[in-house]
Amino acid sequence: MKENREIWIVSFALVILLVILSITYLAVKFFVLKMASVNAQVAAGFIAAVATILVVVIQKQLEKKREIEQQNRQKKIPIYESFMEKWFEILQQSVSTPPSSTGNVKLITTHDFKSFLVKFSKDLVLWGNPKVIKEYVEFWITKLDAEGNTNATILEQYGEVLLEIRKELGHSNKNLCPSDLVALFIEDLDSIKEIQRKSYQ
Repeated sequence: MKENREIWIVSFALVILLVILSITYLAVKFFVLKMASVNAQVAAGFIAAVATILVVVIQKQLEKKREIEQQNRQKKIPIYESFMEKWFEILQQSVSTPPSSTGNVKLITTHDFKSFLVKFSKDLVLWGNPKVIKEYVEFWITKLDAEGNTNATILEQYGEVLLEIRKELGHSNKNLCPSDLVALFIEDLDSIKEIQRKSYQ
């Protein structure tokens, strides 16, 4: 439903843009023809002036868009940093124990961690990219279903979240897979190898 709505909105926006461009073209053509009948030199000057105005307007719009994207990026960076810092700590402590152990469950039920989750969830709703949100939800579900998932599965999904975060912040993920990012802070070699096998299957 949401995807259909987004497609409809984009299609409607494109139609409006085409209508505006068509009207602009017809208006310019009308004035050009009128001017050409009066004075070719004046018509040429008019066309140059219109072209200059259009270029300036487009440049301003692009600059505004880049400025907004930069402002949003600055808002997102501390949010994602807090996510990585907190989950680094949790996963490093839990990776050496079986996922179904009670100790693993306690790590994500402390008051401090619950407070972090509430704040992070609110921030993610306001500033998160749709793909980051979806990958995070998958990771959270995977983590909660500890009995049905191995450490490698949980870490792999965490790595997927990190890849989407990098992508949203403008970084390239070329030749990177979840295991590459997980290997930066986890010493569980078996889990890393299992993630690598899944990534290259």
